[in-house]
Amino acid sequence: MEDFRKSQPIDYHQLLRDFESLKLTVVPEDAKDSTKSFSLSFSEFSGFLEEKHKLRVEDLMAQSSAEGYGLTYSRRKLKIPVSTAMKFFDKPISCIVDHLKTLLTAHSDVKFVYMVGGFSNSKVLFDAIKSELEESKKYGAIRVVRPPQPGEAIVMGAALYGRKPPVINSVKSMSYGIDTVEVFDPAKHNPEKKF
Repeated sequence: MEDFRKSQPIDYHQLLRDFESLKLTVVPEDAKDSTKSFSLSFSEFSGFLEEKHKLRVEDLMAQSSAEGYGLTYSRRKLKIPVSTAMKFFDKPISCIVDHLKTLLTAHSDVKFVYMVGGFSNSKVLFDAIKSELEESKKYGAIRVVRPPQPGEAIVMGAALYGRKPPVINSVKSMSYGIDTVEVFDPAKHNPEKKF
């Protein structure tokens, strides 16, 4: 993928945008409908696979069919059945839910979980968290709340804080945050991303 990013940056970013759209629009209810699928613009990537890695898209599609994923390639688009797209979410959602459970075990007085940020737009993530925390009642009477545009909540908060810092208290006494910057490790991180 790194070779594709370097050699075809526009197509690489289009593929990422298509995947981001998929991530935000897949809904669990559609997984039962075998006719529904998502399309990713795949034409340049398929050419890249053949040229650089000697992999033919047709062979990959045959392998995916044999493994039960049901991927198809038609009109320069990769079609992904909803049931397969749902599997993309299994690991990240499991990690997020497990982390929340750890936090709630340590802090039993939590009454609300506010979901903000880009991935909070995902109905799959929202349903998983709501099911585990709110509907199961394992952690008491917790309410899972998501604003209408959770991705914009972060941007709006940053903009308001930048314009009028006293309007927004940057750290609430009952909030939780995590450090998102790691120390640069050349064995693990891309040198172009170092800051």
